[in-house]
Amino acid sequence: MLKKLLSIILILSIIMGTTLNVSAAESNSNTQFKPLSEITTDELTIFALNFARDFEPTITLDINEIIPIYNNGNTLIGFSISYIFENRPYGYINLDFTKENPVTEFSICEGVESLYDSLVMDISVERNYRISEKRLYSIGFLQYAIPVKNNGESILHFSNGENAQLAMNIDDTVEVKYDSHSQLFSDSYASGSLLDTREYTGKYNRGKSLISEDYIEQQTGKYACAVVALTEIANQEGILKNSSIAATFNQLWADTGTTVSKVKDGITYGSTKYINLGSAMKTYAKARGKSNTTATLKLSPEFSFFKGIVTSNASGLLTYTIELTNGKTIGHAVNMVGYCVARLNGVFSNYLIVADGWHDKVPKYINYSTADFASFQGVKYVIK
Repeated sequence: MLKKLLSIILILSIIMGTTLNVSAAESNSNTQFKPLSEITTDELTIFALNFARDFEPTITLDINEIIPIYNNGNTLIGFSISYIFENRPYGYINLDFTKENPVTEFSICEGVESLYDSLVMDISVERNYRISEKRLYSIGFLQYAIPVKNNGESILHFSNGENAQLAMNIDDTVEVKYDSHSQLFSDSYASGSLLDTREYTGKYNRGKSLISEDYIEQQTGKYACAVVALTEIANQEGILKNSSIAATFNQLWADTGTTVSKVKDGITYGSTKYINLGSAMKTYAKARGKSNTTATLKLSPEFSFFKGIVTSNASGLLTYTIELTNGKTIGHAVNMVGYCVARLNGVFSNYLIVADGWHDKVPKYINYSTADFASFQGVKYVIK
């Protein structure tokens, strides 16, 4: 497989029509590889629309924006491309061209904002914040940030609400790998040739399995991602406390031993130990009359563990940690509701379908095959 080394990338925007200077080693002339700087807006548009067509074959989507994605070394590594349908938001796809399969995550559905727009809305309440440049930073798996100025100081604002400094060194060791999916760049791409398998657990219910962070904060004045994920599971399993999302969340907050990590803008944020996620749900479910509930915790699980959750029609949880630019380790937990296997020119990638708390419209697909967690766990729940 072709490997090319990016040695210098001038931090300029492809989207504005400028060209990035890239030096690379000689390569096999039979490959479809081209330097990242030479991928055009038209090619990215074709790629994104071809991809979307496999998941929404009955709707003709348009591209809204193409936002460049950089790593912590200030090197361009990909793009976040948002969709619209009849001028309304219709989801996004994130591409990281350092991966053999660059599609790291996507969520394609009416009403789903782009990640960039979501982060911009997140800082809209911060009076002193100003957008520095229209770009995203990818720092760890599924952790994105936008560059902002806070009273003149340049910082990154992350999707979990954290802020950190941006390293200003240029990373010249980034390897680009995208010779295995050139088909998606083709106008003649055959719709239906990407999606191999897609399956949801029988417990998944679109109206119950997805609860947004905003809703939880409005109802309870608190937020903890693991407690939200467990509340979603309780909802899809039909074991809400007093038929109330808020009462269920508060009870699971107590059962998990969640502790207060900070209070900001009137919201109390909590931290939950992953080791408590199994026993807490068993305790909660037993109080709802489900005394035979089991919870199986798996450290660093293979994809087959989550696939087994889906095929057995159980409920599942993914919890993981990553490191931010300041060395701080942060964690996240999501309700896992399904899986998908996609193939690009014979290369297979495994996606988990998760409810991540960004919104309550549709779950997102995350590429588990290329995940780079600091640590991660899975929990299977059989509630009965």
